[in-house]
Amino acid sequence: MIINSETLDEILTNVSNSFLECESVQEICQLYAQYQNTINEQAEFAIKKLSIKEEK
Repeated sequence: MIINSETLDEILTNVSNSFLECESVQEICQLYAQYQNTINEQAEFAIKKLSIKEEK
């Protein structure tokens, strides 16, 4: 499944807006870390899910 461009645009707009709401460099760094952790966790989960499918 490839995410459609409309959904991707919406996600990127929301991410951009959340960064624009930050009031300090520290908040930006914390938000960045939070997004990075979420992306890593979701990628790991998706890889494990695909690996289980391939084993069957």
